[in-house]
Amino acid sequence: MILLILYEDVVQIGTKDDTGIGTLDGEIAARCLTKYMDGFQARNPNFHVFNAVLHMDEATPHLHIDYIPVGHYKRGVDTQNGIAQALKEMGFGDGKDAIARWRKSECDILKEICGRYSITISEPQNSRGTMTVEAYKEVKRLEDKLTHLSELSNAADSTEIPHKKSLLGKGKVVVSTEDFEKVEAEKKSAAV
Repeated sequence: MILLILYEDVVQIGTKDDTGIGTLDGEIAARCLTKYMDGFQARNPNFHVFNAVLHMDEATPHLHIDYIPVGHYKRGVDTQNGIAQALKEMGFGDGKDAIARWRKSECDILKEICGRYSITISEPQNSRGTMTVEAYKEVKRLEDKLTHLSELSNAADSTEIPHKKSLLGKGKVVVSTEDFEKVEAEKKSAAV
């Protein structure tokens, strides 16, 4: 049995709002992606590309690149499937940051190609911005807690307390002891 680890990268320029299918900017983005793919294999000789497709059937033009990373070894089988060795042989070094260095290099090439067509690419954004993973998790936890408290507050605001108008004064109401104690218990529960 042979086990191969395959990779797929999806490359897209812009969004449906600025480079949508059927627009002039969408057509320019498609040309940029085609130029980018034209040089991909030469730039990445250790990635055996077995499929590359430019999709023009969704909201924006985007490119799917499927490849097998190949490295060469001195022990065992001399040619093996391996991203770390492939990146090392292509000059991106060792360690966990090798793939980040490779991606940055590819992004720089795409930016250069797009620049020829007067398209400026912004830096890639991730959902947590510049926050650390720990800070992002804490913010999400606090947001969830705030949502829960907001739901409790809305439920409290919409709860109708049974009452009768009082004969003792204008704007005064009478609430049964049972209903009053129930509201007090719910208030304490929400406070906890």
